Amino acid sequence: MNDPHPWWEVTATGMNLFVRAVPGAKKSEIAAITAEYVRIRLHAQAVEGQANAELLRFIAQWCNVRKSAVSLVSGEHARLKKSRGRRALLPARHHDVLTSDPRTCR
Repeated sequence: MNDPHPWWEVTATGMNLFVRAVPGAKKSEIAAITAEYVRIRLHAQAVEGQANAELLRFIAQWCNVRKSAVSLVSGEHARLKKSRGRRALLPARHHDVLTSDPRTCR
């Protein structure tokens, strides 16, 4: 069976999100969801980790978890990134958040 949401996966330690970061936007927002990743425009430049910090802040806000519950697993210097959220701090309705249109989950 095809996974309808291949841009996220549940793991034993939490949940991974596959993200394509687009720095330098006027505001941070979900731009699109493709079959492979969520494209997130970031209101930060790709300088000295500013875009990565904004990405983690945005994901935490989007999923309604603490910023400390979100980390970058891979892609620190790339546009394609893998972030991880700890399961214990995901909201009770995380399934609803991830299966609905994320642009409406703010």
